[in-house]
Amino acid sequence: MKKFTVAFMVVFIAIFLAIGTFITVMVLGKSRVSLYLRDSDDHLRDVVVNSTVVYAEHTDAEAPKTSLHSANVVYFMEAVTRSGLLHKLIPPLNQQGIVVTFADGAEYTVIDGGKGSDGKDVAYIIYRYENKKYCYSLSGYETYKRVSQCVRPEGFGYPNWLVGEDGKTTDPSDAE
Repeated sequence: MKKFTVAFMVVFIAIFLAIGTFITVMVLGKSRVSLYLRDSDDHLRDVVVNSTVVYAEHTDAEAPKTSLHSANVVYFMEAVTRSGLLHKLIPPLNQQGIVVTFADGAEYTVIDGGKGSDGKDVAYIIYRYENKKYCYSLSGYETYKRVSQCVRPEGFGYPNWLVGEDGKTTDPSDAE
């Protein structure tokens, strides 16, 4: 009888720890998403209020580096902060994509994740800020496609500025 009680207690403790770990991971993921959304609002506010510069470049394709028009920054932020955002503990192996860098040092790398098991598009967002790095995913919003449109020279709604190798910006209409 004593062996049965000990075995039962071990199983009970293991189940209790598994459930506790699961709940902790879920709560931690939700709080990471909340912090990401708050930080993203702060980065956007800095652009709108202080007119800080935001740069974008592709690491996975031949495309020019651009300085984003503030309206395109708004479109970008809307694309990477939609509902359904999930915190990922393990980032994708391929981290080539579109890198958007804010004046305060925040960096968003948006990666095309292809199609998920449900047939919807998947995008991964690697967020780096203050020496921390987090990974998030969005599914079903064509996030990568929208971000690509925001950062190209033509922009999503307003043209962006081209950034030369010397760091100077030019209007895309001047480059033609």
